[in-house]
Amino acid sequence: MKKNKFAILLILLLTITVSFADAGPKPNLQIVVKGLEGHEIVLDLLVDSAGRYETYEATVSEKTDYAKLIDYKDEDGFQPAQLKGSDFYIRGSIHPDLISGKQVFNLGYRLPTEFKIAVLVDKEVLLVTELVTRKEFWSRMNLDFTGVDLTYDQTDVGSIMEKRMLFGYLLSSVGKLILTLIVEGILLNLINKKQEILKRLKFWRFALINLITHASLCTVMYLMPVGTHSLSWLITLIILEMGVVWAEYLMYKKWCQPSGDKSLFKVVLIINASSFGLGLVPVVDVIFQVLVFFIALPFLQFF
Repeated sequence: MKKNKFAILLILLLTITVSFADAGPKPNLQIVVKGLEGHEIVLDLLVDSAGRYETYEATVSEKTDYAKLIDYKDEDGFQPAQLKGSDFYIRGSIHPDLISGKQVFNLGYRLPTEFKIAVLVDKEVLLVTELVTRKEFWSRMNLDFTGVDLTYDQTDVGSIMEKRMLFGYLLSSVGKLILTLIVEGILLNLINKKQEILKRLKFWRFALINLITHASLCTVMYLMPVGTHSLSWLITLIILEMGVVWAEYLMYKKWCQPSGDKSLFKVVLIINASSFGLGLVPVVDVIFQVLVFFIALPFLQFF
């Protein structure tokens, strides 16, 4: 019986880990293009290997208009990731968003660490940067083409300055926290009303416990090097998730007067596995990220 319980516990921990590995904060790259105001531009990252993920499906007319970019491949084998396909599942558009007069490209999910940036100007002139190494998990790159001659194609052109996007990472983390509070709050209340596991359960205690563990988890992930190997990520996440479950268990035990330690530990495992698992559903994840974005939109002008 004890072996069965241990196996169930291990499966739950691995489920939580895998869920958060996919539903947790994702790398984000924001590219702000300068010096090409007034021109029609499209942008794609160039990677040195082809793959199955062609994440931008060009229309028939776009395939003709952007043929120079789609067919581009340099002597090092770098070619368009979104338009041609790569091993990186990149979410975003090749078309810019106009934010305060700036041409901004937002890319995310699974991003390469090393790449080149290709910009097609007015469907005719192709500008390609030198090799770029992304150093930040949440990164903003200012790509400046000021003074560049736009009468012919150029490579190794443009100046790039990268900085960390702390505010963007915080927005994503807040979205995950809201999802956690809703899912875990509903489950915990349902279980508590039926069995009264926690006699002194109050919303502020529940919210504070989740805020502490969520902030700690996101801080550690934020500080991890962007090029960390996937196996290292997995091992780190397993340790972090075990720490989260035990930390929440101890805080509930101290602040909420549980009726039984074993029952409390099971409840903490169940509610954490449920909230992280629900985060795997893309629609749910997107809804909360959009919600948080629009709440924070009035403050974006200050960053």
